[in-house]
Amino acid sequence: MSSVLFASLALNSIALRAAPLVPSAVGAPLQDAKLRGATISAIVTDSSGKVLFSMNPDTRVILASNSKLFTGALAMLTFPKTGVPLDKITVEQKADEVVVSGGGDPLTTASDWRSLADSSFKGRPIRFDSLYGGATAPGFGPRWQYGDLPNKYGAPVTAFAIDRNAWTLTVTPQGDTEDSATICALGGTDPLPEAGIKVNRMVTDASSIATDFDIFGSSIDVRGAVVKKTYKENFALPRPLATISSLLHGGSSADGTDSTTKVLLGSTLRQRLNAMMPPSDNFVAEGLWFRSAREIEPNGPMTFTRASTINNKRLRSWLGVSPAALSLDDGSGLTRTNVSTPRTIATLLRKMATHPNQAIWRECMAKPGIGTLAGRLKGVDFIGKTGTLNMVVSLSGYVKRSNRSEVVVSVVVNHFSATPTEVRDLIDRFIANVAKLPL
Repeated sequence: MSSVLFASLALNSIALRAAPLVPSAVGAPLQDAKLRGATISAIVTDSSGKVLFSMNPDTRVILASNSKLFTGALAMLTFPKTGVPLDKITVEQKADEVVVSGGGDPLTTASDWRSLADSSFKGRPIRFDSLYGGATAPGFGPRWQYGDLPNKYGAPVTAFAIDRNAWTLTVTPQGDTEDSATICALGGTDPLPEAGIKVNRMVTDASSIATDFDIFGSSIDVRGAVVKKTYKENFALPRPLATISSLLHGGSSADGTDSTTKVLLGSTLRQRLNAMMPPSDNFVAEGLWFRSAREIEPNGPMTFTRASTINNKRLRSWLGVSPAALSLDDGSGLTRTNVSTPRTIATLLRKMATHPNQAIWRECMAKPGIGTLAGRLKGVDFIGKTGTLNMVVSLSGYVKRSNRSEVVVSVVVNHFSATPTEVRDLIDRFIANVAKLPL
């Protein structure tokens, strides 16, 4: 029998379409016993779309953060000028109030808001007038899981943001018998009392710190023995707009820069893509998701449901796919109802490979040693996007073969009983095999 045996690698009859162009050994990691019972869907194509390998490529699977590929592509289609500020924030004193208006920016920091503060704002109510059509809209995703909400990665979405609507608990030693727990701006260096979060420090015999954050009650319990070195943990900010208001009220005229109107230019699309993709930042993704929807449809309030309706329509039209092949309820992938197929993802990747701004698209991808691939795929020439949720691991992107030709790959595994680390290792072995495809 020839050593070049072309065969299907499917785990069930759905996979009978497997392409006869790749030796069966390439897909061996996806047939590992650790994945028995899991939903496995994968595809490899060349730049023309010719299928080199497939395993259930049209199965609808939960994407996790592979959703951000669609969010990033949509933003690049919507905003072709990637090097100019997408928006600006204007803070203006009116007769009886202070109005914050503009498109907002998911990358705005506490320091940015302090720079916009003015002594003349003190005592005046602050009204937020965002492009989303509401001060607090859209908030939490209606299908996000409750347990995600206290975490930085599940922060409430607002047009006007502060440190990605997150904060850092910092516990520092104060001698041998006590420590200090402080609410800080993201990063854990600058105190942020404006967040209005109550800390309940409970010293116990436990050797490690344990926290219980009530995001709706704006209080956090911190249990454990007195720390010997600084401890930091990130959480979602309960009331970002109230925190911003407190910062704006804190201005002083001592520097002589007070003004009734102040303006802050926002970040560029290129900056936002690079802030979103490599670290897989959910908050930045949702900011781009909503900003794209608002650009496509400038009228009416913008909710999660409406943004999804607008953006799904645009993406399906561009990709030439049906709702069965692509249905996204948010821009980050935190929603478990974000589903698509590896074939659809591969189509997106091929189209973006020839996009006028494809160099920026490639620049913002995670790479071995960088972002969420920091400890993965060493020695493999790969760029792309990872994804992880409970019982979901995904990886899609571009692989260079030994002759430097490029192939597109997408693999998603759902409903596995193995550990996420074991599934990632098997996917990485599959990607390494793809890099060794025969020419």
